[in-house]
Amino acid sequence: MSFIWKAKRIIKDEGLLSFLKIAGLTSVQFVASPYLSRKLRATTKDTELDELADIAFHGSLSIIEPFQIEDEILELLKLLKTREPKNIIEIGTARGGTLFLFSRVTADDANIVSIDLMSEKSGGGYPKWKSTLYRSFALKDQQIHLLNEDSHMESTRRKAEEILKGEKVDFIFIDGDHSYNGVKRDFEQYSPLVRKGGIIAFHDIAKPVPGSVEGVYKFWQEIIRKYKYQEIITDANQGWAGIGLLYV
Repeated sequence: MSFIWKAKRIIKDEGLLSFLKIAGLTSVQFVASPYLSRKLRATTKDTELDELADIAFHGSLSIIEPFQIEDEILELLKLLKTREPKNIIEIGTARGGTLFLFSRVTADDANIVSIDLMSEKSGGGYPKWKSTLYRSFALKDQQIHLLNEDSHMESTRRKAEEILKGEKVDFIFIDGDHSYNGVKRDFEQYSPLVRKGGIIAFHDIAKPVPGSVEGVYKFWQEIIRKYKYQEIITDANQGWAGIGLLYV
C-alpha cells in the first residue's frame, strides 16, 4: 500500500517521467542487490577504510550511497576504529551506507540498532529487500537490529534498550528528523543511554545555506556549551553536512 501511495505522490509532485526514472533505478538496484550483498560480505574489519568508503559512495549503484561528505565520514570512521564501540544506535538509516560503514569499525560482537520511520508521511521508508540487505552487513558475531519506528516515541527507546539488554551505549549517530524540535527530542531521548566516555554524534551541524532547514545547526550551537566537543567540517562554506561529536 505504501508503494502505491508513494508512486502517486511522486507522479503528482514531480510528474510521470520522474516516476519512471525512479522506478527504473529502483528495479536495477533490486536486481543488483544480491551481487552487492556478496561484495559487501567480502569486506572485513581489516579492509582499508578508504576502500570501504569507495564501495559505499561509488561502487553500489547508489543503493547504499551515504548522505555524507566522504572525507567527513572517513574522519569519523578513523576515530571509531580506535575505540571499537560495542553498542551503537543510529537514528536515520537512510540508504544504509553509514550502517554498513559503522559495522566495519565496531567490535567483533557489536550490537547495532538502526532506527528509521517507515510510514506514508515519511515517504514509505525503505522496501523489504533493503531490510534484508542491511541485516547482511553484520559480521559473524555482530547483530544488526532495524527498528522501523518513530525515534521520538518513548516506546521506541524502550525497544532499543531491550535489544541492548540494558547495556550502556558507546556511540550514537543522530541523523533523523532535522527540525530543531526533532533533533532535540532525539538527543533528550537517547543521550541518557550513553556511557561515560561515549560519544554522541550529529550530522548536518554545518551552517546551512539560507532557506534550508537549520534545526540541527541551531541545536548544535546550543548544546556544545555543555560538552567537550569536536567538529568535522570539510569547508566552512559548504552549506550542509558536517559531523559534530559530543564527548560524554
